[in-house]
Amino acid sequence: MGERTLLESYIAEHRLDLNHVTITKGRPYTLACTKNDNSHQRALAQRAKDQELLDLL
Repeated sequence: MGERTLLESYIAEHRLDLNHVTITKGRPYTLACTKNDNSHQRALAQRAKDQELLDLL
């Protein structure tokens, strides 16, 4: 397995806030990563659920 594949696996397994794409133009191929806010969005959704439950109490 190449380093790029290992990095892609690590990003997926650890649910990192990164979008990634392999750029296949030229050699060696390049892994381009872009930060996203997925964990923040998950936290906001959990907060909304928690608030709904608190309101039921």
